[in-house]
Amino acid sequence: MTDLPPAEKPSTALTRSVGGKDLRSGLAIAIDAGTDATVAALHGVPVLGVLTGAVRGLQDVRKWLEFRKTVNFLEGVAEASEEKRAAFTEKLQEDGKAEAFGENVLLLLDRLDDMAKPRIIGRLMAAHIEGHMDYDTAMRLCAMVSRAYASDLAFLKTFKSGAQGDGAPVAAMLAASGLLQQTGVDGGLETEEASGGMLYDGNAYGKLLVQYGL
Repeated sequence: MTDLPPAEKPSTALTRSVGGKDLRSGLAIAIDAGTDATVAALHGVPVLGVLTGAVRGLQDVRKWLEFRKTVNFLEGVAEASEEKRAAFTEKLQEDGKAEAFGENVLLLLDRLDDMAKPRIIGRLMAAHIEGHMDYDTAMRLCAMVSRAYASDLAFLKTFKSGAQGDGAPVAAMLAASGLLQQTGVDGGLETEEASGGMLYDGNAYGKLLVQYGL
């Protein structure tokens, strides 16, 4: 067996991993192998070989977090079919955009502040690969997820339009991230101190996130 060529960039390796023939099984093997970069690289997930090889034994905390974020992202991406993933990365190669795509994803993953987010972003990318949304929409959604507080995202699953009562602070944060929209103010009832408040409604981005990311 031979190691991954040392000249390969993480961005290129990530794109190759997205289109890997055996991504699901490769992730399972690579995760079980842990710090063995050669095993990770040779089982369909070359980017994990690059990351684990960057710091021997993953002693560096930042590299370990980068490794875990990438694993979680790829687990989300793996929800797209093997055929669609292969076609997607092949098209990136033909268009000369494989490296740029990998760089954009790595930059996005680096900014994430919660380990739940990479899998959500992976699922959104899988939805793009499957043709459910275009690239710009997927990347805008990913940026919104990056800005939001991770625990607030679950609020979208049960969200109903109108004043949000005790959930108003969460709704305000989601609106600031672009996942809800403010539609006005309800003056409430004089006899009910907690009634009324800012009115919120769902938007296209929040609905796509619930459908494909959460």
